[in-house]
Amino acid sequence: MRLAVFGPTHPIRGGISHYTTLLVRALRQRHEVDFFSIRYQYPPLLYPGEAQYASLDDPEAIREDHEPLFHSLQPWTWQQIVGRVAHGNYDLFIPTWWTVFFALASGHLTHHIRRAGGPPVCWLCHNVKMHEDRAIDKALVRLGLGGAQGYIVHSQEDAANLTKLFPNPRVWVHVHPTYDHFATLYQERMQGALPPPPKRPTCLFFGVNRDYKGLKYLIAAWPLVVRELPDARLLIAGSFWDDPNTYREQARSLGVGDSVEITAEYIPNEQVGDWFAQADVTVLPYRSATQSGIVQIAYGFDLPVIVTRVGGLPEVVAEGETGYVVEKEDPEALASAIVKFFREGGRARMIPSIREYRKRFDWSAMVDRIEEIATTLR
Repeated sequence: MRLAVFGPTHPIRGGISHYTTLLVRALRQRHEVDFFSIRYQYPPLLYPGEAQYASLDDPEAIREDHEPLFHSLQPWTWQQIVGRVAHGNYDLFIPTWWTVFFALASGHLTHHIRRAGGPPVCWLCHNVKMHEDRAIDKALVRLGLGGAQGYIVHSQEDAANLTKLFPNPRVWVHVHPTYDHFATLYQERMQGALPPPPKRPTCLFFGVNRDYKGLKYLIAAWPLVVRELPDARLLIAGSFWDDPNTYREQARSLGVGDSVEITAEYIPNEQVGDWFAQADVTVLPYRSATQSGIVQIAYGFDLPVIVTRVGGLPEVVAEGETGYVVEKEDPEALASAIVKFFREGGRARMIPSIREYRKRFDWSAMVDRIEEIATTLR
């Protein structure tokens, strides 16, 4: 089968970039794949986090051969992709959707590829509904995703979001595959050694922090955790879209500043394993979500998760076996789940279930699903 994929890859940072690259790698195990990527993403004013791009010579970068054609502010580069895809004799075009900033360009790709008689277009949607949920977003999503023959989503919530926007869309729901690449990098560097259990009960909040991720609720829960587990510590690692000192001050004002450690910087690939190796459990106190690659990184390290009941997060947690699910914006419930986790055996008890459970998240299953879609849409 001959496929075309569009999305970010190295040197663009972030989980979407990792995902697209690993998807192309998995697809290339069975099929011929051309990978059209992004050379210019956002204007700096629209990206409040740290630098968007990693070092080109990063030795630990996840890499696949690609053509960096797309420039978000240069429409003629959009048309370059249209020309390549429309006349490339592909069985399926799989572009990536994660932000309404690309709505005009995304709509252009779909419309003009179909107009030119190109292959079926199936959008791979990381989140249909934007986290900020502004009034204009619904119109932008319709503009960007309208007209495609199919859609892949990673949660039932996103499938429902699509049915609210389009009449009878062809939607395939498939779980977010596991990010086991980081665990492999860590084990190679440590010569196969597994990390020893932390000496103190340790929770990890990892990744780019934005308001919708609910970090303030986790910090609000921490005094309740420390009251029951006096030697517990909370690690917070990743870049911030807001002021990290706000969270440091919150921890200090609650009297838990000494047990809350905040590293407010982008964590490069080669250091991801160092953070997960220090933790017993990963906590995602999100206020909204569709799915999260952080859960899949955690599972790759045999690490349980505690998540909130938002979006597709409960769909990837086996309650009491691979982690716990609690209500959002509820520090008491969050603290209770953390304390319960440690008192009931914690990670050691859940590792066998995580290893069995994550088989359903293998990348080969994602390739199976794309083969099914390509056959259906021909």
